[in-house]
Amino acid sequence: EITGGKYVIIFGIAGSAYLIALAIIHLLVPRLETIEDPDKVTVSPFSLGSLLGFGFIGFIMGTFGGWCVGLLSNLSGQELLQDMFIGALIGAVIGIVVGNLLLKMGRTRAA
Repeated sequence: EITGGKYVIIFGIAGSAYLIALAIIHLLVPRLETIEDPDKVTVSPFSLGSLLGFGFIGFIMGTFGGWCVGLLSNLSGQELLQDMFIGALIGAVIGIVVGNLLLKMGRTRAA
């Protein structure tokens, strides 16, 4: 409604999202190197990458969950946005906790 039925802005944002994500990945990991002996490498489950990655996935899933709950509750406008925001926060926390538990379980099985 705000754009007057023109989708150029929306598609521009959606189309540039990949390039922005790629730029962020290149900023976080400027160069990749092969590991010669993977058994000697220690991995910290609570690294910045795992927190951001699992938190982001939880954020996206939580936003979707909040949207679904809001729609099933016949909410619209600010109320729907509030449900999506609450779902995003809950999803981010759950994503971080579950993701790090999965990392810990994977480390104990490998050991």
